[in-house]
Amino acid sequence: MSASVAVIALVMPACANAQDVSSPAPAPATATAAQSPSDSLGDIVVTARRESESLQNVPVSVQVVTGDAIQKLAIVQPSEIAKLAPGLSIRLAEPGNPSLVLRGVRWVQASGTPAIPIYFNEIGFDPVQSLQTMYDVGQVEVLRGPQGTSRGAPSISGAVTITTRLPDLDEMGGYASGLIGTHDHQNVQGAINFPIVPGVFAVRVAGSYDNSQGNRVRSIYAAADPSLKTWSGRVSARFEPTDTLSINAMYQRLNQSSDFYTQVAGAGSSGLYASPYPTTLRFAPAGYNIDGRSAIRPGERLSVQETPNKQYLKTDLVTVNARWEVLGQVLSYNYGIQSNNRPKSFGTSVDQANVLIGYDQIQEGFFADRAYKNFHELRLSSDRAAGRFFDYDIGFYREQARSSQHTLIPNVLPGARGNPFGLPNPVVNPAAIDRYFLTADTNIQLRTKTYSFYGNLQLHLPSDFELSAGVRRIHDSRPSSIDVTTSSGYAAAGLASSFGGTCPTAAGLVASPVYAGVCDAFVPAGTRPTQSLGKVYTPTIYNVSLSRKFGPDVLVYATVGSSWRSGLPALANALPDDLLFPTPEKATSYELGVKTSLGRRARFNAAVFQIDYKGQLTQFQGISYFRTDTSRVDTTNVAFLYNVDARVRGAEAQLTVKPLHDLTLDFNLSYAKIESQGGQVPCNVGPAVSASNPMNFCDSAKGSSLNAASPFTASVNGDYTIPMDNFDGYLRFVGSYQGRNPAFGISDPDFKAKRNMIVDLFAGLTGPDAGWDVGVFAKNVFNTKRLLTSTTLQNTIAPEFGATGLSAVTVTPGREIGLQLRYAFGSR
Repeated sequence: MSASVAVIALVMPACANAQDVSSPAPAPATATAAQSPSDSLGDIVVTARRESESLQNVPVSVQVVTGDAIQKLAIVQPSEIAKLAPGLSIRLAEPGNPSLVLRGVRWVQASGTPAIPIYFNEIGFDPVQSLQTMYDVGQVEVLRGPQGTSRGAPSISGAVTITTRLPDLDEMGGYASGLIGTHDHQNVQGAINFPIVPGVFAVRVAGSYDNSQGNRVRSIYAAADPSLKTWSGRVSARFEPTDTLSINAMYQRLNQSSDFYTQVAGAGSSGLYASPYPTTLRFAPAGYNIDGRSAIRPGERLSVQETPNKQYLKTDLVTVNARWEVLGQVLSYNYGIQSNNRPKSFGTSVDQANVLIGYDQIQEGFFADRAYKNFHELRLSSDRAAGRFFDYDIGFYREQARSSQHTLIPNVLPGARGNPFGLPNPVVNPAAIDRYFLTADTNIQLRTKTYSFYGNLQLHLPSDFELSAGVRRIHDSRPSSIDVTTSSGYAAAGLASSFGGTCPTAAGLVASPVYAGVCDAFVPAGTRPTQSLGKVYTPTIYNVSLSRKFGPDVLVYATVGSSWRSGLPALANALPDDLLFPTPEKATSYELGVKTSLGRRARFNAAVFQIDYKGQLTQFQGISYFRTDTSRVDTTNVAFLYNVDARVRGAEAQLTVKPLHDLTLDFNLSYAKIESQGGQVPCNVGPAVSASNPMNFCDSAKGSSLNAASPFTASVNGDYTIPMDNFDGYLRFVGSYQGRNPAFGISDPDFKAKRNMIVDLFAGLTGPDAGWDVGVFAKNVFNTKRLLTSTTLQNTIAPEFGATGLSAVTVTPGREIGLQLRYAFGSR
């Protein structure tokens, strides 16, 4: 229901007017286009229902962040948008691996249909492609509540739309800005606009470069610093040969490279047995894997990896939005291409807890060919006009994707860590001998084919009632296959003396060329038969809303809607067949909301909601299980999903006030709590996992919290302008609060997410008509360090060394102090 920070941006100098927003329908100019503060809050134009409407007239909970607010508040990463939109969480704990939370619902990469779709110029690209940089943006809208009957993928909790700035058809212009911050952060971006044929055809070129230390996590063992470099360029074209025809096209290239470490916290290994062999029983010293420290605290931002993880992204995005008004109707066509060309996508440490000192196993992965996705949407709508009894939309949507991924996972055999029958240092790997390793080569082929037909009808009834209803019929298929090949190797099998002094060849043993007096057993190469999986689903979803205007300043609405979402098979985990494919989730949402304008200087919007889930797709990361490809114990990664019945209840509110001519304040809050409805969930409690017991399950008590993020979040934003003779001064602040998360023990019972408050401050000077801007900023002024997520790291590398004593964690972003410069001219 909120419109967070939109008002701040609207009273800032150089405010972007509504025509800068790429939308299916051209947005009219708003009352907020003036370059200086006014006495009223002005209007906010949104495209939540794919038409240009006033925020206060839309029976949908929407929060808006304009492109000017993004520039003025030094936002260069999409994750920072969440500070202005309570209830939304965008986390990038690792480059190229975003996770999102909205209304308590979480989505992670490689988990299937996005639970919170991200639309980039109306195209639902993968979040990993559209959430890596933020520049030359016209508007961001956070849509809350059921989505999918009017655009793209179905979603029960909401969606986020990002629109880039459109070229100006009449005036040349552009901008350039630079940012320098602590921790080696530099950001340079800009754009220039060219009217090629005035009034008919224009081109806009924009680009951005960002260099930083990423998550700022350093290793106590490795000298290399973390780094994150992102280059991106964009070319947009706008063609309007007549008043009734418009075509907007965009091409964007993004390259990103990063070296990063997985942050850990904890007391380290407890120092249990270092060998299972009775003749050589010995102990590993406590805390050996954290360099003798008493413990690693979350606020230290430390890792124990000996080599950094590496991530490479290379993405091309294309969008085309066409609109033709003909015979009182509007025909729209949206087209998109997403292409990922990543010859080597990652190199990830398998030993993130540093169980083996002196050797870091690396899981390598790469795309053998280009991952590709395309989108088509054809839509016919009525041409909205005052006095009509009804309006309609009907459309067809199609999405196709394919990708091929290889992963190379090293597997340790006895002998790789030294002579298991001698007396080597039990926690040092002096040899790292290839003879005692085998590699699992996994080839995964994924395909997605989705198409749907949808229709929406709005009835404009007497007494200012409006009834709208929509339905979508979906056809979803996800054929996939997996091939696993393991290389050959040797395993140290025993002392020759135990076999009578020689290694019996009849038993398949040979003398070790590495360790004197040791017999090796040959482990042959193997190939698992191709495993093909494929599911086809044909669900139907709906959305119904009834609203009424009570005079010009009050809107009350009620909405009920359904959703459906399928999850990708957890192929990379090599699970038993009955755990590979989760059942698609189904959900129904109920919402009551009110929007009010309290005169010209205040606005209050609020909503309460409930979401009932049948089989919610829930991520369980770090759960021990028995791999079917290598017959060893491993832990589930982020792609593993399991169905849990759940219920979400919450509320949202936003108050925007303008108590003074030069001061605007914006207050927002969000509460969303997920509770289990009972059943069994994967866990790390129970007997040892094995081929006969591949995973343990525990009871999920009805009413227990399942929140992946804090249920309660809030923000307060302020903007104060100081008029001067030849320029203006400004003071701005953003305060974002997260409450305690009582459900955090689901993934790691030793840690709890605590309350935290982060404050950002901004001050500077801006010239006439906001042609230039010089400002300083301090993000997270008080350097608040609070735990956000935590997952216990299981010891699957060398179980004989005991538990790792560490958890993989993320914490709030550290303090950054910097300077920002901006110059703009013409159409900007």
